Amino acid sequence: MIKVIALDVGSKNVGVARSRSGVIAEPVAVWPRRPQTAFLQQLRDLLDTEQVELVVIGQPAKLTVLQQVDFDEFIHEVERLGVPVELIDEDFSTQEAQARTKPKTKQPRGHADAVAAQIILERYLER
Repeated sequence: MIKVIALDVGSKNVGVARSRSGVIAEPVAVWPRRPQTAFLQQLRDLLDTEQVELVVIGQPAKLTVLQQVDFDEFIHEVERLGVPVELIDEDFSTQEAQARTKPKTKQPRGHADAVAAQIILERYLER
């Protein structure tokens, strides 16, 4: 089975989810996006530790020109880590994550971002 992680990229944070089996997705963490070197080091460590074979990144449907440039630069930096990257539609993943986490007990700040990454990964695995 392929080991995959998914990223839900926000302007401030990145939600992270993983699938060790290629079947079940689970939220892992929420990392600050800046400074970028610290984020990339955390990602590199996870890729190595988990022996990740693929990174799935949620792609927003609508971005301003500046947001698109920022997103494209983010993708490029992740690709430079040497693991294949695939993009998948992330539409409504944040809203679905918020709906999934609201009724539960108090979650850590930003937990919905990791759940959004989980949703993105579930969509990828269901294809």
